[in-house]
Amino acid sequence: MRYELKINAYDVMDQVVVITSLWADSQMDDVRHEVLLTRHLTFGGVGRESPGDWLCDVLVALIESL
Repeated sequence: MRYELKINAYDVMDQVVVITSLWADSQMDDVRHEVLLTRHLTFGGVGRESPGDWLCDVLVALIESL
């Protein structure tokens, strides 16, 4: 079994939107691309100048939502 994760994050106006999908892909059975977990969250942006700081905010918010 193989897990795949896709994270999309958008900073629009004063909001940051994060959309994630985690799915499994198994070549041992007929189930392909079974979605195991999705998260959609929005939090207020704080106008980060540093891309690294912005990424850190996104990942911390995602972790906290789990």
